[in-house]
Amino acid sequence: MVLLVRTVRGKVLYHNSPDGGWAWIVLAAGFCIMAIIFSVVRSLGIFYNDFKDHYGATNTQTSWIWAIATSMFGLASPIGGMLIRVFDSRRILMLSGILCCVGMIITLFATQLWMVYVGIGVIWGCGFSWSYISIITQINIYFSRWRSLANGVMAGGSAVGAAAMPLLIEALREIYGWRGTMFILAGIALNICMFAALMRPISVVNATDLPKYRDLRYADVATNPEERQAMTVSREVLDYMEKADEVEVVTQASVGNRVMKFIRDYWLLAWYGLTQFLVGICVFIPVMFLAPLSKSIGFTGDQAALLLSMTAFGDMVFRPLTGITLSLVRVLERNILFFLTAITLVHAGLCLIPAYGSEFSVLSVYAVAYGCLFGCFVPTNTSAFAVLLGNENLATYMGNFFFLSGVASLVSPPIAGYLADVFGNYRIVYWYAMLCFLLSSLLFLVTGVCVRRLGAMLPKHRETRKEGSSRKFDSNYD
Repeated sequence: MVLLVRTVRGKVLYHNSPDGGWAWIVLAAGFCIMAIIFSVVRSLGIFYNDFKDHYGATNTQTSWIWAIATSMFGLASPIGGMLIRVFDSRRILMLSGILCCVGMIITLFATQLWMVYVGIGVIWGCGFSWSYISIITQINIYFSRWRSLANGVMAGGSAVGAAAMPLLIEALREIYGWRGTMFILAGIALNICMFAALMRPISVVNATDLPKYRDLRYADVATNPEERQAMTVSREVLDYMEKADEVEVVTQASVGNRVMKFIRDYWLLAWYGLTQFLVGICVFIPVMFLAPLSKSIGFTGDQAALLLSMTAFGDMVFRPLTGITLSLVRVLERNILFFLTAITLVHAGLCLIPAYGSEFSVLSVYAVAYGCLFGCFVPTNTSAFAVLLGNENLATYMGNFFFLSGVASLVSPPIAGYLADVFGNYRIVYWYAMLCFLLSSLLFLVTGVCVRRLGAMLPKHRETRKEGSSRKFDSNYD
């Protein structure tokens, strides 16, 4: 895998993932962007009673604001992926900052609840989704050797923001009211555009596309041995792909049923999509119902809020710690699906605590443990996309996986709420979450076994591994 870097003056140079230098500036910008977008969505509950009282809405009507906003995170991802491929991540990241700002402004001047659905739910949700997929794509392009560390540090931004933003929003509400606070949040969202300016335009050139750049004129002259070697490797890949193209034409001509070939090649990718869908159903349910559960068994509102804060602090610590571990212990990255199997399995067992526990100390242990496991899961799952699909395919496939997660986020809370209404308590929600976690663990395990037996997730990676060339040109399998 080779990278095509376009500099500000239009110069072009091939080289491998930077893994340092300006990449650390990009990581710092990504950390701040994650702190902005995720802290806002996890703090919107502070405005729940404001929206409900101001518009005279019911609980069901008010809860749709968060259902739409969180589901748009996945539903808008395929569109974001296409936009990134047509334009570039920096431009889409700037657009997402503008959308987040506009969504808050519309909510500020909304006279009816449906305008809040459009402002926060749709427009802000699209900005939230596109900013996330843009920064994730760029981080996984800028880093290879330290990819897991970078994902862990960047993901830690959301935990830091989630711990600080609620306190800031509550203080602003007391001074400026909820409308004034929305106006300030709109200004904070515009900072995404500032951090987006730090993203130097860097994109992936897949080996199959390298023949298109045969007549490329290098404006930058390689001044050190590493850059000269990278340029030499690029030309070697060109020669290799010319021979591979001839073989591919003969192979395709001999295949009569392309539909069956597609199914044979991509069934494992579809299975992994089902796994991500099932994870999306259960991963947020425990924290969403932690406050209602604690209040239903007699805890105060302050105690419920403290439990939620505990999940944020555990998340904050374990996201970068997991990233460091994955970067240093390479065997975990090579067996990343089995690591995800273990995490989801422990998640399932952990659901037994709120299913039976009634003491504040017991639920405190659960809150901290859930935050720690969630902090392990997020950077691991994010790194798994790059490890399994390759950096050059992130923009193509990641949006589709997030779309499935968005659908899951839209349907899962009503199912959990329906179960709570039928059984008359919130403990049934954690049995439901435990079942979903167990199934997710099983699907991760099956996916890991299949990837190990087939050699790779995508068919083109399997073919190059058979030819013995992927280890030379693709860092994802080193």
